[in-house]
Amino acid sequence: MILYHADLSIFSGWFPGGFLGVDIFFVISGYLITGLILRESRQGRFSYANFYLRRARRLLPALFTVATVSLVVGWWLMLPSQFREMAESIRAALLFLSNMFFLFENSYTAEVAPLKPFLHTWSLSVEEQFYLLYPVALITLFHQVRRHVFTALVITAAMSLGLSTYLALVTSDYAFYLFPTRIWELVAGALIAVRELQAKAPGRQFADAWASIGLVLIAISITLIDDRFADPSLHTVVPVMGTVLVIQYAPASRVGNLLGVRWLVTCGLMSYSLYLWHHPALAFARIAWVGQVTDLVLAMAILISVIAAWVSWRFIETPLRNQQQVHDATFLKGLVGSLTALLLLPGFSANGTIPAIMSKTPETGVVDLEGFEPGDEADMILVGDSHAAPFGRSLREQLQNRGLHLCAMLHDGCPYIYSAIRANRQCAEHNASVRQRILDSNVTDIFIVSRFTSAFERSTYTNANGVTEVPIVPHPGWLVRATGQPIEDPNILGELLLRDLSELMERGKRIYLIEPVPELGIHPVLHWKQNRNVPTVKEPVDRYLRRNQVILDALGQAKQNGMHVIETRTIFCDDSFCHARLGDWLYRDDNHLSHYAAAQIVERLMLQIDQNRALLIDAQETTP
Repeated sequence: MILYHADLSIFSGWFPGGFLGVDIFFVISGYLITGLILRESRQGRFSYANFYLRRARRLLPALFTVATVSLVVGWWLMLPSQFREMAESIRAALLFLSNMFFLFENSYTAEVAPLKPFLHTWSLSVEEQFYLLYPVALITLFHQVRRHVFTALVITAAMSLGLSTYLALVTSDYAFYLFPTRIWELVAGALIAVRELQAKAPGRQFADAWASIGLVLIAISITLIDDRFADPSLHTVVPVMGTVLVIQYAPASRVGNLLGVRWLVTCGLMSYSLYLWHHPALAFARIAWVGQVTDLVLAMAILISVIAAWVSWRFIETPLRNQQQVHDATFLKGLVGSLTALLLLPGFSANGTIPAIMSKTPETGVVDLEGFEPGDEADMILVGDSHAAPFGRSLREQLQNRGLHLCAMLHDGCPYIYSAIRANRQCAEHNASVRQRILDSNVTDIFIVSRFTSAFERSTYTNANGVTEVPIVPHPGWLVRATGQPIEDPNILGELLLRDLSELMERGKRIYLIEPVPELGIHPVLHWKQNRNVPTVKEPVDRYLRRNQVILDALGQAKQNGMHVIETRTIFCDDSFCHARLGDWLYRDDNHLSHYAAAQIVERLMLQIDQNRALLIDAQETTP
């Protein structure tokens, strides 16, 4: 999982299913915790208070330490907007709600995933939400219907797997982040613990074979399953079953001897601390070396996380889990004090006081899209992907000044081409819904903004210096026909876009588009913050023209067909270069616009809209 998150070029393509490490972890966790609960219950010494206190001793000290260090490091390295988001995510992690935080955060304005130090804590939150309820349910079953505990858990796992499979098809983010869709993975491990309690441990006969099959299933999953497959879903059954086989049969097999070597055991003991430290270390490395992140930098970040994990495990986790060294009363006092301090500090930081002191770095505009809901009273509809989001604030203000209302229908990563869809059911359903709402509404003015070029060219951007932007997520399959057939020729996509826009025009809609925004391949504000004496980022105009040739040709044809194309190149480019900063910052990251730049484009848009509305009024007044 660490190598997957590091994304080292030397291992490129080796572990595309590295994210399945979380699913494997859930199985192991379910096995260990269920075994502990059942053993203590059978001995008559299980206590809910002791269970949750042990969990607190196990999890919170190391989590508090990583949170504190991350706040200090982030204070120096991050932009104010990044620091605020991290502070809010830390608060969510401390309350074991980070899965909900990352599920419901505004994906249009959020920083890219590799730059979020606490993104990985969503899995810790899922686990603890499960264990908040699970012991009560398990103990009740154990005492009331002991003979049927296994059957009840199987039914529970089947229901959870069915839910995760359904949500993976309908809304994969919910399937990924919600704990009910992960119950079956935890219960898969629990079933092993229940079987061990009810029957003898499996003998050595065929143990080597079954344990080896388990390892093979895990290896196949990590090397062949990639993020084109929703997780969790039916595909996740493969690594889960592999983990079940390894847990059940490895102790009596040579596989167990292999997994029992000293250095692997040590890694297992410090695995929680390593889990906590590795993602912040990698995120801060990417932020500090923006545009210059090499395998060496990432390898050093991994080494630092390993060292920090060992120190954390040896001097924080281990002593504080020992009730003889730290009594319960002392631990609880420290817990309450530390939790209170950390919850207050992110709240203080998130209000901007600390970031305002720590940096004079100019902020790029981030727009809040709350309240932009489809409605019958809208006078203009804003359609597109995350590149449309920065226009929301200025466009809403400009329309309100004219007594008009805006409706926004946006979806991250979904450019509006109804006839071509991402290989993603959510995106297809969104674009189908947008199309139908536009056709059914009385709204005439439609403003469409999407990152068409990236979709057409099937790639993110590599700039003139050879730096490639940090991807938000890979886009499996890119754009395909509605039938699922891949589209290799970008010119066909241009034709499909024109066809979809012409359909709207034929239904009386006025279509407004903008020229493609120049891409940078590097976060310009972070680059400036780390290199104050280096000129701001800029890209040659000829590269812009070559990269965007297909969409520029399509927009030229759209203009000839009567659509309105807002010229934007002069905002960003002179005769030689397209710039990241002209007067103020034009970008909020390597390809999304700042509020400042979006506001300039909106001014040009409103001139065109006002002119069209004036012509319409004149035509109505002169009509007998």
